[in-house]
Amino acid sequence: MWIERNLGASRVARASNDEQAYGDLYQWGRLADGHQCRNSANTTTLSSSNVPGHNKFIVAPSYLWDWRSPQNHILWQRVNGINNPCPTGYRLPTNAELDANGKAGARTMLPAHLLPRCACLLSAAASAAVARLAKL
Repeated sequence: MWIERNLGASRVARASNDEQAYGDLYQWGRLADGHQCRNSANTTTLSSSNVPGHNKFIVAPSYLWDWRSPQNHILWQRVNGINNPCPTGYRLPTNAELDANGKAGARTMLPAHLLPRCACLLSAAASAAVARLAKL
């Protein structure tokens, strides 16, 4: 079960140009610390930890486009992943789930370090509980 709107969006999209439905601009693997807000300040100082300790959007000075040095690509894994930006019980979808849902085209056109329209899936356990409740 997909979350009904983009993270940070004030409503579900009413049209493709509905700015209130765009949501936040997350840096891949980074927690929701304020950097994802569209009006956050920028810095070029890379973080050496999983939690930068500030709310600035880190503009990477090199071709790797990563906010962290050294890189750590496992920060958003599963429901209990470090820095999981999704609401409780949700997780980021896998590439296979994105492909199956027809979202891969929009995602792959973006640089790998940004996920502007962050979609979340309800965890398998929570999804099963919702299904059981729906049968009552």
